Amino acid sequence: MRAEQAALRSRGGTALSCALALVLMGAAPALAWEPTQPVRIVVHTPAGSGADVFARAVLDVIEKEKLMPVPAEVVNQPGAGGLNAMNYTAQQAGNPHYLMAVTNVFLATPLRQKSELTYKDFTPVMILAEDSNALQVNANTYKTFDEFVAAAKASPKAVSHGVGSIGGTDHMIGYALGQAIGAEFNVVAFDGGGDAAVAVLGNHADFVTGGPSETKGQIDAGLLRVLAVIGEERLESFPDIPTLKELGVDVGATFAVIRGFVGPKDMPADAVEYYAGILEKVAESEQWKEFARRSDFTDTKAGPGEMGEFLARRNDAIAETLTAMGVLK
Repeated sequence: MRAEQAALRSRGGTALSCALALVLMGAAPALAWEPTQPVRIVVHTPAGSGADVFARAVLDVIEKEKLMPVPAEVVNQPGAGGLNAMNYTAQQAGNPHYLMAVTNVFLATPLRQKSELTYKDFTPVMILAEDSNALQVNANTYKTFDEFVAAAKASPKAVSHGVGSIGGTDHMIGYALGQAIGAEFNVVAFDGGGDAAVAVLGNHADFVTGGPSETKGQIDAGLLRVLAVIGEERLESFPDIPTLKELGVDVGATFAVIRGFVGPKDMPADAVEYYAGILEKVAESEQWKEFARRSDFTDTKAGPGEMGEFLARRNDAIAETLTAMGVLK
């Protein structure tokens, strides 16, 4: 009898447990959204560029940490100052399996080209960091910032500024620098910041204002010299190089390069939340922290809501500067 009662109690407990589990399952919320197809990360520059290296560094963390259940790949769509990538991504409206890596070009190019497609036609996901710029010269020329300023002020356009594109971030920085020190530079445009740096090495331009992380090899080899950091703080890789502010020069907005991601227009809210969560985990990883340190990134993390406000402010600052430069009429 006792054995039968024990068996009944056991069967009853099992039945009760099963019923309770069914109730809980019925009441449980639906599983959070996850990608069901390979995720494509669109980049507006060729392989090996700063934007491409950034996107692949993020992707490498995602893969090594197994943060997504599907594979992801970088899709390079260079050309038209970033508009090719923007148009390519815009065609995926509502598709939650696309992201686009963005820099300041994402804002400046539509303004310069009066494009109908602007940052407002995309879904903010997250800014992970910003990339400070620096004033760099051929190591065989100016030894100090004061020497550089004296040469620039000697006569109009006596010193040439190599830029990746007219109206680009480096051009805007050079314009602001000239205004601050009372000089006018001779602007020479090349096919990208990398080509501009090569031009300085060959004495075809006197200086560039790009990210030193992209020219660190030439700097370490003693071919290029960093005269000043164009940012709020000194860079960890170049702790002895002062900022322009330390040198008594205020250029206003420094236009540090955005390093972040957007999605196509009408990306579902749960997909935005998912990717923002993934990127938070990337930012917390030791691998990313080491990459950011080597790249001299500034931690400027901003989630979807904050990113939208950030882009609006930066867009207004770029528009104001381009108008003052005469690039926007």
